[in-house]
Amino acid sequence: MLDSKHRIAYPCRMDWKTLLSDIAKAGYSQSEIADELGIRQPSVSDIANGKTKSPSWVVGDRIIKLHRKAEQRKRRAQAAA
Repeated sequence: MLDSKHRIAYPCRMDWKTLLSDIAKAGYSQSEIADELGIRQPSVSDIANGKTKSPSWVVGDRIIKLHRKAEQRKRRAQAAA
């Protein structure tokens, strides 16, 4: 699936662990991710470690949106360097 607005391709079957890893690499802590997603930090850890393989639709949608934001943050940082 292609998000044409943000020019990011997402697979039909999401790899939540990879998305959360990318978000963390952009500088977000699990606590910050949890705040952004509206869930608790242990839930973020469960998704990141694969214990929770399929989060709710709402949480999944928020992960995707935060991933977009993190990728934009990363690109801005690279451009500034």
